[in-house]
Amino acid sequence: AALPAIVGALARLPTEARGAALDATADYLEQALVTLTDTLTTLPAEAALEVIARASQVGGAVAIDLYDAAAHHAVPEVAAEGARLAPEPTVFSPRRALAAIGANDLALRAAALEYACREKTPGAAAAVEALLQEAGFKTLPIEEKKALLSALATLDPERGLGAARQLFSQKSLRGGLAFDETRAAAALTLGRLGDVHSRRALEGLAGRASPGLKDACLEALNRIDEVAGSQTP
Repeated sequence: AALPAIVGALARLPTEARGAALDATADYLEQALVTLTDTLTTLPAEAALEVIARASQVGGAVAIDLYDAAAHHAVPEVAAEGARLAPEPTVFSPRRALAAIGANDLALRAAALEYACREKTPGAAAAVEALLQEAGFKTLPIEEKKALLSALATLDPERGLGAARQLFSQKSLRGGLAFDETRAAAALTLGRLGDVHSRRALEGLAGRASPGLKDACLEALNRIDEVAGSQTP
């Protein structure tokens, strides 16, 4: 309720005073907009359009999230304005990135993972970890498995190591390509993280695994040696 009053008061200030006033209220205005994002669809159309206009002045992730929320407003005019202003899906805010990590669009997910790793997006590690635990993870292409494990290792090395160890050590009576590819992706992550404690298991599997999994184990062992060598004084 305070947002329209703040905006109106700023508009009535002399030009020379408005800049200082905007600087003084910028933090509050941005926080107010963040709060309004989750309730925007409940606002009357006129109030929602005013909030959207203020968001365009703040810009950044705050504006992106408000535009996305506005696009789901029940009033067509508000929804159309939100859709018009919302950037393309690969222009991320933290909220957008978290949603895209769970998307079925692999290209969008890859872009979201890149953003999340670069920006260290809060909650991203948990979102990736949840994907690794889904039944559908085992049927993903190996490059997608590698990308998810690599992202988790970047976002939270401890979680990444735990997930890679768990996936590498899993057993299956039926085996198969999908099973081998999951273990191969996990092996490569163990190598990247320099997990010396997995050396014996990697060596054992490298001697009897299928060609693709064997190559992954050998590459992981080489990487572990490289990491150990770089840490030697």
